Amino acid sequence: MGVARRVLRRRPAGALHDVDPPERRGAEDVAIRRPGRARPDTLRAFTTAGLRDYQRYMATQGWRTNTLRRRLVELGCFGAWLVDRGYLKRNPVRALSLPKRERYLPRVLEWQQAEAAVAGEPNARDRAILALLAFAGLRRSEVMAASVGDYSRGSRSLRVRGKGSKDRVVPLHVMAMAALDSYLASRGSLGPRDPLLASWRGRIGKRPIINAVARAGRRLGIRLHPHLFRHTFATELLNRHADLRVIQTLLGHESLETTEIYTHVSPARRREAVDLLGGDASTPLLVPGRGPE
Repeated sequence: MGVARRVLRRRPAGALHDVDPPERRGAEDVAIRRPGRARPDTLRAFTTAGLRDYQRYMATQGWRTNTLRRRLVELGCFGAWLVDRGYLKRNPVRALSLPKRERYLPRVLEWQQAEAAVAGEPNARDRAILALLAFAGLRRSEVMAASVGDYSRGSRSLRVRGKGSKDRVVPLHVMAMAALDSYLASRGSLGPRDPLLASWRGRIGKRPIINAVARAGRRLGIRLHPHLFRHTFATELLNRHADLRVIQTLLGHESLETTEIYTHVSPARRREAVDLLGGDASTPLLVPGRGPE
């Protein structure tokens, strides 16, 4: 809904020339926040022409292609919602062409840096947070959603609720288990529905995770964010010759194509691939029709 408000704001002033100032505010506040009370003329700016204006605005602001694409997808959902409820006869977003998604190579840490981030954390809860990020490759939301009953010491694993409410079981590294056991022992008696990681409010939120990662970054003198550990986890597994499909299941990727991006950020594997050709720097290069160079 916030994106839709921005579209109406970025429409040229003349687009609502026949609408008085209170109705212009209504285009933001009533038509978008409370569509059930909207007058039809408050949605005149939500047109294919208006969306193209907004698309040009995003381009002139230097926004990334993926951001532009995501905004148009969100607006498409909003347009479908308006059509479904009878405010529009057709969805104006359908007349637009979505830009092709760009893929960016993720930044990764040296594995020793990831290990140091966990080992250097004095707080038991925050060390458990960092251990799950670094040694299990969990998303921030997955760390937040985990419950005590999801953790199995016997099978040395954690049941994880991933995107789309899809569950997977992730084997845990000994360092992740040690961090979790130390933290859980400090909390006393717990039931299976209790949050695995808790704050004073109850289940942990995103802010403690962000803070724990930021403090680790300050200790190491580098800028960190939670997802950086996930990229590092996947790349290190690839460097250690883990099968790509195994990495896919550990990360909870629906498509192998998503996991394959890590093959492009692993210089060690690229080097090994070329070295499979054999030979060394002293081997002369034979060119057909010519002698050794």
